[in-house]
Amino acid sequence: MRDQVGRPATGKTPHRTVRVPDGIWHLAQVITAGREETITDVVVRGLHDYVKRHGAGVVIYWVRPTEGDGAPAGSADALPPGQYMTAVTDHPLPAGSPYAGQHLEARCGVVPDGGLAPHERQYLTVGGIRLHVTAEILAALTPTAAEQPT
Repeated sequence: MRDQVGRPATGKTPHRTVRVPDGIWHLAQVITAGREETITDVVVRGLHDYVKRHGAGVVIYWVRPTEGDGAPAGSADALPPGQYMTAVTDHPLPAGSPYAGQHLEARCGVVPDGGLAPHERQYLTVGGIRLHVTAEILAALTPTAAEQPT
């Protein structure tokens, strides 16, 4: 039986189903109860650690504003379905960006970053995780000389 049918209400975290051996599950329940946390807290923390440790190759390669008529940037078809994640940025972009004040729908996956040197890399936050952007997206998010205040 599934924990949940259909899409969750907006603002609610969807339920997930995992298979965990009984021994480790019961031991985790005892430990989390003593620490006043939930197994969900432990799983989410573990997933964040996993993504931070192993997600270095995941970059944002395509964006578009979630509202309005702003143009998308990047190559939407850089990866086939099933090899990327689509999410919305956690925070609106700061002033100075052509997308200032807007949240962006972003496609993330393992693609080349366009040869950005470490000091050139920028990131957006998606799902609480900082993800680097490709050179193409960096150029789209950066104001042109004509847009910069004088």
